[in-house]
Amino acid sequence: MQQQHLNFQNSFLESLPAKPYATDDFSCGLKIHTKKSAVTKKYLSLNHKYVTNWITFDIDRAGAVADLYYDNVGVPEPNLVVENPENGHAHFLYQLQTPVFLHENASRKPINYLNAVYGELRELLGADKAYSGLMSKNPLHECWRTQELRVEPYSLAGLSQHLELELTFTKQPKIDLDEAYHEGRNSRIFTELKEWAYVAVREFRGKTYQQWLQSCIDYCMQINSILVHPLGYGEVKQIAKSVSKFCWKQDAYCYAMFMERQAFKAKAGGSSPGGVARSASYEPLREQAALLFADGMKKKDIALELGVSDRTIRNWLN
Repeated sequence: MQQQHLNFQNSFLESLPAKPYATDDFSCGLKIHTKKSAVTKKYLSLNHKYVTNWITFDIDRAGAVADLYYDNVGVPEPNLVVENPENGHAHFLYQLQTPVFLHENASRKPINYLNAVYGELRELLGADKAYSGLMSKNPLHECWRTQELRVEPYSLAGLSQHLELELTFTKQPKIDLDEAYHEGRNSRIFTELKEWAYVAVREFRGKTYQQWLQSCIDYCMQINSILVHPLGYGEVKQIAKSVSKFCWKQDAYCYAMFMERQAFKAKAGGSSPGGVARSASYEPLREQAALLFADGMKKKDIALELGVSDRTIRNWLN
């Protein structure tokens, strides 16, 4: 596999942005790295914010590569297939011969053409519709099984040769309606985050609220990155905080844990030796609350982090 990597390594490195996002663990968030550092991570961003060199599809099911060979007859072969050997899930990577520019002054025709090709290929491959395309499995990382199926990059015309595309995509307005106004962009990010968060919050059971919040911020930033006119980071963070708090409180597991802590606290309210002992068990939480508050965290966020009520935090800090 090492030799196989060498076959495409140079051209792959040249295609990457100068400072990609990269991470080994999404629960720890995304960070900007130099290209040299990014390619040592499990996941990285293949495209610049305003330039698309790679089209990536997430095939989130076992046997993804086998399906490509036996069930997806007539579908263009990916340039690279990056497979998780443990579960058979994979990312299919298509390299573009000519990059598509996404900034606000770019021509809408190639952008609309790209969107039409992407949508049709996603349906044919049965790829995950919730996948934003920002982060990809790193083809150079040793934990993945990587195959190079095609050396030459594709033109959009080449990719669409055997696809049934709607011919109306070239007549779309310069800016989509959901991006035309500030409220529209907020609504789009909020809606897409909410749909994702209702399910994704389950993966954070047993973890801290801050880890969950950062994951929501990262997801919002992925959506925001594909808008013609992206929102500022502060606006994106506010949307993420709103949805993350609601889903954290509404998740049945998190809510049950919260009620369990509340019940335990109620029993510890008496002046009996047992009550005093139970009350003393909260001392580490009080100390942690004081430290978080000193670091600038808001009281409501501290309450979510520690799994106690807002009133309890106010009492402790006062």
